[in-house]
Amino acid sequence: KGRSHSWGFGLFCTKPRCGQPNSVRPRLTPLITAMCLKGVPKILSIRYIPLEGVVFLTRLELTDRIDLTLNIRGLSKRTVKIYKTWLTRFFDYVDVEDPSTITLYDCQKFLNHLRNDKNYAIRTHNQAVYALRHLCGTVLMIPYDKNALPRIRPPKTDKPFFSGEQVIQLIDQCEDLELKAAIALSFGCGLRIQEITNIQFRHINKVSHTITIENSKNDRTRTVKYSPSTAAILNSFFLSRQMILRPDDFLFHRKSPQCPMKTSALTQKFSHYIKGFPFSLPEHTFHSLRHSFATMLAWKNVPLPQIQKLMGHASAATTATYIHINESYLVELPDVLTRKEGKSS
Repeated sequence: KGRSHSWGFGLFCTKPRCGQPNSVRPRLTPLITAMCLKGVPKILSIRYIPLEGVVFLTRLELTDRIDLTLNIRGLSKRTVKIYKTWLTRFFDYVDVEDPSTITLYDCQKFLNHLRNDKNYAIRTHNQAVYALRHLCGTVLMIPYDKNALPRIRPPKTDKPFFSGEQVIQLIDQCEDLELKAAIALSFGCGLRIQEITNIQFRHINKVSHTITIENSKNDRTRTVKYSPSTAAILNSFFLSRQMILRPDDFLFHRKSPQCPMKTSALTQKFSHYIKGFPFSLPEHTFHSLRHSFATMLAWKNVPLPQIQKLMGHASAATTATYIHINESYLVELPDVLTRKEGKSS
């Protein structure tokens, strides 16, 4: 009724006190003093009062939230494992009792630590970026811009690949039947190295010359067909095992047939093998065989959607990055401005 009134009240808040390390940050709640003059409220002052010893989110609760949100997004098992690994490293780095006090600045400091102190590869660094984006945007609901948690863009360079003649030379001169079979599967079927090491004998159909790929990168199951040449190499490899092959045994294994070979072991074996060839480059990796598979199919006029399906890509744009231009096309490029005879300008 025209009189002025003032009052104070507490509001739940998660604002940390600036300048204090995470380990000693108290939780603060604002005490707002306001005045109502003729029915119009006006804030006079805001004072933050610490709430000592109050924990609003435990590490276990946060872990449950992360598991729930990752499951909702439908990410692959490999991606989930990578996210959890990076978030565990991040929590060990910030070392807070209450994870809900984590701020965007904490994430930025962690990324700066990885960039300057750890010197990880670009791809590895970006995995940490995506994991922190998930934590901020989906788990803790912290507003952020992608520029605040930027990923590093790798320099655009043409990835080296093997020509068909070079791969045939690699296969013909390889005395290691295990490595020979792996090269044939990667170049002949376009399989990823992880897909090759996960092949079990039950996945191979010797009658139809097909292999069922399970637990792929995108958790998609697909079937690929292999050629008679690849079949001959695989049969020689089967005979070299000199053991009873059970359906659940892995095709590429080490001590026990139930334990698959590590991808790092196959990568090292391939890298050591190609050093003796004159066309070998330092940039050549086992994954270069997959680039060669896509490129050779494109040069044989296989449609891009079909190549995409064979390689197990979710997007045709990803498949296009695997295909290298045939330089002979640049030499034989027709003159599209040539007019037909009898046509006037």
